[in-house]
Amino acid sequence: MSFLDTLFSFRGRVGRGGWWLTGLIQTVLIAVLIGVLMVAAPAEDRDAIPGAAVAIFCLGGLVVAWIGLAATVKRWHDRDKSALWILIGMIPVIGPIWSMIELGLLPGTAGDNRFGPPPGSGTSADDWSGTGGDFDPDAVVSAWKASSAAAVPAAPRAGDPWAARPPVIARAAPAGGGFGRRGVK
Repeated sequence: MSFLDTLFSFRGRVGRGGWWLTGLIQTVLIAVLIGVLMVAAPAEDRDAIPGAAVAIFCLGGLVVAWIGLAATVKRWHDRDKSALWILIGMIPVIGPIWSMIELGLLPGTAGDNRFGPPPGSGTSADDWSGTGGDFDPDAVVSAWKASSAAAVPAAPRAGDPWAARPPVIARAAPAGGGFGRRGVK
């Protein structure tokens, strides 16, 4: 599935990172659309915006809304909930707060769910965030520790010039303080 298919489809799952990235993309697109309106409006009469600029703004607004809706549906899928949970955002005050906590802060379900494999599993065609949506630094550290790159030799190798060096010991600052070795003030 291509990047554009991923942005506009309602299938699959997207992690927190992908959902926040979509929000950033939407913000940039809205800023561009507002810029088009500002450039198209004559300086002497800002109320007279050409019809073509308004049409571009409206069409672009629909595209931005569709992208946001698709990402939000896929994020609810990642939480193993139906797309109908989007409607919770319509409840005054508590709905948007609930949605922000569920979608932006809480992790998705571990492993496969009824909407497919998790983002970043390598089997999902909907992973486009680069980090699989949910970047887990602990998993990266664990994988590094398990690799041979983390292996430390028990004894220094013969002929290793760095092995013979004594450890660096921190020294106290010179009396009188100052900057650098010369104590320049």
